[in-house]
Amino acid sequence: MPLMTRKNIVRSAGQKQSGFSLIEVMVTAVILSGSLLGIAQLQATSVRNTQDAFYRATANTLAYDIIDRMRANRSISTITTNYAINIGDAVVASDCESAACTPAQLAVYDIEAWKYLLANNLPGGDGAIAVVVGAVGADVSVTVKWQDTDNNDDRSDYTLNINTLL
Repeated sequence: MPLMTRKNIVRSAGQKQSGFSLIEVMVTAVILSGSLLGIAQLQATSVRNTQDAFYRATANTLAYDIIDRMRANRSISTITTNYAINIGDAVVASDCESAACTPAQLAVYDIEAWKYLLANNLPGGDGAIAVVVGAVGADVSVTVKWQDTDNNDDRSDYTLNINTLL
């Protein structure tokens, strides 16, 4: 047994506590759990916003798709009489892929194909085309509508309008 001197006794009594107390560990656990919940919410918001951006990009692509179809079938009389359609209107067209079609039949076929793409690529997707004939050409307004979910899973309509001059 070592000899206890006054120097050894003072050193052992004056040593500071080392390690963590239980309260420090609990405070750290609370801060860490709050941070992890914040990161989880940030991730959920990111996923939701990514889905919304995907739907908007798809709607934009499909709106320009029908405009390009109209440009390919360009006669003003065909555009003004055959491409105008409202949301909810059903279209039945002849098959223009295997048989020759007139410009009017091709316009109806284009709309049917476009409405099919809207319905299958966007939730509740539908579209409308408004055509106004001007002095220079036809002013075309394409509306794409779909069901967009928000935080509460309520359904709301989102509309994208594109105006162009053909």
